Amino acid sequence: MRTAGLLAVLAGAALPLAAGTQPPHPSPAPPVPYAVALEHYRAHRYAEAARVLEEAAARGEAKGGHLSLLGWCYVQLKRYGEAVGAFRRSLALEPGSLEARQGLAVALAESGSGREAVELATRLADENPGDKGTLGVLARVLGTARLAGDERLH
Repeated sequence: MRTAGLLAVLAGAALPLAAGTQPPHPSPAPPVPYAVALEHYRAHRYAEAARVLEEAAARGEAKGGHLSLLGWCYVQLKRYGEAVGAFRRSLALEPGSLEARQGLAVALAESGSGREAVELATRLADENPGDKGTLGVLARVLGTARLAGDERLH
């Protein structure tokens, strides 16, 4: 019987459990940093979201989406220079990310790089005609650049 049980295990067959025993349950997986950060972001806790994402980046766990969300946290916190850096790092990992490109345009405009922001936002609008998010970014960038007195807009 012992040999038959060992052969069954080696063959992948499940052995019956003794009466009254429960199968082992794996420990729940730790929360994914992106999901935790997104929950904080949606609750307008931008500093907490940024902290979670910064810690993930320090551990080498940050992907393009993590860095893009980090960039948006920085935008909300008015840390525009850091936002530009986060969006650029995100785009290095995911060059086609619309979310990161939109964020970069906003962060550039807010940090005083109106000309680059307008060029990027205009290119995005040309590539994504009718996309409401992109049109909103274009409007924000144009408004910010106009208020800053960008000579290209006069």
